[in-house]
Amino acid sequence: RIFSEGAKSLNLGFTRYQMPEGGSLILYSPSGNEVQGPFTPADNEEHEQLWTPVLKGDEIVIEVKLPKENKDLLQLQLSYVNHDFLGFADLLSGSCNLDVLCGAADGWEIVDEYRDIIQSVAVIGLGGGTFCTGFLINNTRQDCAPLFMTAFHCGISQNNAPSLVAYWNFQNSTCRQPGSPQSGGPGDGLLNDFNTGAIFRAGYSPSDFTLVEFDDPVSETADAFFAGWDATDVSPGDSVICVHHPNTDEKRISFSFQETYISDYFGYSPNPNGNHVAVPDWDIGTTEGGSSGSPLFNKHKRVVGQLHGGGAACGNDDSDFYGWLHTSWEGGGTPSTRLKDWLDPDNTGTLVLDGRSQRQCAYFVEAVQDEQAVCAPAGGQFLITVSENFADSVWLSISDLPDSLTATFSANPMLPGDTVVLTVGNTQALPEGQYEFDISGTDSTESNGATLLLTIVQAPPAVPMLVEPADGSQGAPTSTILSWTEDDFSKFHLQVATDSEFLNLLIDTFGLKENSFQLNSLISFQTYYWRVKSTNVCGSSGWAKRSFSVAGIYCAHRSAKDVPVIIPSEGTPTVTSVIDVDLDGFVEDVNLKSLKISHTWVSDLRVDLTSPEGTTVNLIQFADNCPNNDLLVSFDDEAALPYTAFLSMCNEQPPAISGTFQPNEALSAFDGQKLKGPWTLTIHDELDYDGGSLLEWELDFCATVPEEVTIFSVSDAQSCFGDGLAVKFQIGTGFNDNDSVLLIASGLPPEVQPVFDPNPVSPGSATNLLLTPTNQPGVFPFTVYAISGEDTASYDLSWEVTGPPPNATLTSPLNGSTGNNTNNLNLQWLEDPYASGYIVIVANDSMMNDVILVHSTISPYWTISNLDYCTTYYWQVRTLGECGYIDSQVWNFTTYEDLTFYNSGINYTACSTGTLSSQLDIGSCFSETGVTISVVGLPANADMTFSQNPVLPDGETTWTLTLDGVDPGQYTIHLLGDDGVHAVADSFTVEVLGIPVAGNLLSPAATEVLEGPEYTFTWEAVSGAIFYTLQVATDEEFNNIVFEQSTTFTAFTTDFPLHDHGQSFFWRVVFVNDCGTVVSPAVPFEVQYTATYELLNTRFELWPNPSSGLFFVKT
Repeated sequence: RIFSEGAKSLNLGFTRYQMPEGGSLILYSPSGNEVQGPFTPADNEEHEQLWTPVLKGDEIVIEVKLPKENKDLLQLQLSYVNHDFLGFADLLSGSCNLDVLCGAADGWEIVDEYRDIIQSVAVIGLGGGTFCTGFLINNTRQDCAPLFMTAFHCGISQNNAPSLVAYWNFQNSTCRQPGSPQSGGPGDGLLNDFNTGAIFRAGYSPSDFTLVEFDDPVSETADAFFAGWDATDVSPGDSVICVHHPNTDEKRISFSFQETYISDYFGYSPNPNGNHVAVPDWDIGTTEGGSSGSPLFNKHKRVVGQLHGGGAACGNDDSDFYGWLHTSWEGGGTPSTRLKDWLDPDNTGTLVLDGRSQRQCAYFVEAVQDEQAVCAPAGGQFLITVSENFADSVWLSISDLPDSLTATFSANPMLPGDTVVLTVGNTQALPEGQYEFDISGTDSTESNGATLLLTIVQAPPAVPMLVEPADGSQGAPTSTILSWTEDDFSKFHLQVATDSEFLNLLIDTFGLKENSFQLNSLISFQTYYWRVKSTNVCGSSGWAKRSFSVAGIYCAHRSAKDVPVIIPSEGTPTVTSVIDVDLDGFVEDVNLKSLKISHTWVSDLRVDLTSPEGTTVNLIQFADNCPNNDLLVSFDDEAALPYTAFLSMCNEQPPAISGTFQPNEALSAFDGQKLKGPWTLTIHDELDYDGGSLLEWELDFCATVPEEVTIFSVSDAQSCFGDGLAVKFQIGTGFNDNDSVLLIASGLPPEVQPVFDPNPVSPGSATNLLLTPTNQPGVFPFTVYAISGEDTASYDLSWEVTGPPPNATLTSPLNGSTGNNTNNLNLQWLEDPYASGYIVIVANDSMMNDVILVHSTISPYWTISNLDYCTTYYWQVRTLGECGYIDSQVWNFTTYEDLTFYNSGINYTACSTGTLSSQLDIGSCFSETGVTISVVGLPANADMTFSQNPVLPDGETTWTLTLDGVDPGQYTIHLLGDDGVHAVADSFTVEVLGIPVAGNLLSPAATEVLEGPEYTFTWEAVSGAIFYTLQVATDEEFNNIVFEQSTTFTAFTTDFPLHDHGQSFFWRVVFVNDCGTVVSPAVPFEVQYTATYELLNTRFELWPNPSSGLFFVKT
């Protein structure tokens, strides 16, 4: 088990993976909700690596299963645990993007034409989170070789290609309309279909392409497509398509109908010799970071390039640039830098190729429709197709066909890629039912098959029996389920109307397979009529009819009055807040609104809502760590954003999570319960050392109108000073139906005029009470009466009139403070528990006219960065409340003075005949006139010049130091800067080297005679010399050098045969360092060679040898 605290996801890199036969490895989260694998011996590769896909969460379990006899053969070395700090799933693409799941039913028929090429695209990752897009590409062998292209700048290389993971079909399950909040929010795509491990094949930076080949065939469940391509030198023109993963989010598709052109990278003008295709603008969708490497298709659905970069984004008309496939075809001229060796491996010369589906590379025998229904005695007909990959004619056969049925083929055998008709007859011989049988085909080498299903029906269906709601029933909820009896062999036709003749149809739906249908948003007190008939292949039944009436429904709102509630930081506290609902009726719908919690590390929290009847629904239960602060959320079962979107959001700036989401458990658990009583919100803080406050929460609910003589308010009586009030009242249905209900308000301040609209009202209906403004803030209790004959009801209400919130008290940085950081500077103020939020305003002037930053938050702080040095900023906080806002005082602070005066080096070495150059950087806070530079400590004969002097603030200058004629030694040089206000300095040292001094030659001395066959030369060491070169010549001018050798030592012995070149020689040494050379005086010497012989077991020597005259013999 591996735990990496705070990780949004983990993935593993095994640098040694060899799984023996019968073994498997799986990865899963401790809860078991996330599982990857199994990885088996089929994943053994030549490079012996295995890089797993990402698995959500910060904990992962590795499980290996092996046969006992093979356990010693397992080789498994885990070298990398990649920790996703940011959560690539949290990175949201722009809302203008178009989901690939959108189609004609969603108003995007244009997408349906490109279903095949969509399947070629995948999101990819290297050793962790996703980062780029790529695509499968076809080759002229059309053998579905797993070749995969992406962008060169995505960084895939020969070394890291084994860790590449491609995720197939990472796309949202529904169509999110472009421009909607849902389209800009988290998706629900899955990362459970993938290929891992690849071999680098080719790459070329100028056209920004990389080609790899996956270790294994593409996943069988990917439904993959190998994209076609166009390598001609023709621009793709208009109508181009890009399929991509913006921000590595779920897969999207973009369209441009504008004329493209050939250009350079970021070339906004055409260049016929360019290496990129420019897309001037996107008409549908866009691209973003993470889209890099995605394919650009021409109108014929062939790839012409892959995304390099550009400025396109939601809301602009900027261009994108794609590395041109025509350029990549020849690339850098070698197999490792071009495409043609891989996409046309047999050198056919093909430049245009269509795409190919993964299925076309398989051997299949299948029916166009594998399920058929017939009305006996008619026969069933199946269209049978076989793969074109079979090598010879395909013989078809049937097995498990029920007795009595017959089966005939329109042709058998059939040609590869052909279609025949299978007819199944004699259906009258069997009872109604569903019958499965198998079809198979073989060319004697390869074979495949499929299972077919035939439904036999003998007669039209009977009239269905309606179940719920009962005929003529009253008080149905606004969301009502219609149900009727099942029929395995029929589909149903349902109609719902508001009249018994079914002329005003609300619903008219055919082909229902289920025996139930849910109606939503029904109208209170309305009577609905519904009918159902059954249909099968033999005919239709008659209608079954019913009616029902919907109960009176009212909707109301209540907010918590006991907030704020402190969440202590010590221990693991549980705190509660209660909304005591004083209204009658039964719950139709409940939504929790405006849950506002100030709390550090929000993933510590678990939040529940409990009804008066004791039912508890869990709203928040974190599965992932979100270490950031504050929540501002609402929960609704019908919210567009699922609970998974709540879990995936974790903003760095507060609130960490905001928006309206579906809860962890459905609020519909409260439906049908009594509304009246205490609704309790419970917050569990499950970790120690952090705390906060529950600041606000509200309930919106709908309930049935009580069948009582009653009146009650369905909204809070709160308003701001200076405003009037509108309060909605609901009348019960218990009043006499024959009488209207008169409404009266009593106890209001004398200046307030009450008006009911309407008044009088019918039982069970609602009315609005309109109140004119009061003269002052306060709480004003009053009573509303409902009177109808002898029936009287009353309701007491308090009208709360409030003013704006108090202004914020600023605390940090202190007013007028200096030396403040330019990054990560905290602006802080005292928290107001009654504030609904704050707006922080930063400006360049004390009047707050030149505003540069504005930020909204619910927390009493804000961290800012990227401020300028030596700048005074002015700031204030606007406190927001239910009744307006109020601005704080204006404070100011000044950032740190950047008085940088920095030389880029400290120690230098140079020759006395050379020069030195380096750079001096100047900070941004010096005077506008610049910094004048002077020098102290220059050695005699040295000179220093500057490329600029004086140097303007935030500038730089290059100095050059000339050392001609400077004596060797070490010098410290001081650079002084002065702008008239500030004096600054920096220094460095220079070691000046001269040419070396010639050392004395020691041996052989002048005229010394050396005896061979080895000769040794020695000389004095010289300080600073890097090496020495020994030279021996036959003349004093060294025109005829017979021996030369370089060494770092001061002695050298050689067996070079000097005697072959004469008897008299001169020798010298060249002393060398970085600054030059010096040669010692020449020294003469002689050599003699003694020859030793043996004759008749007697040794004797001849000397000298050679000799031009007398010589001696010694025994």
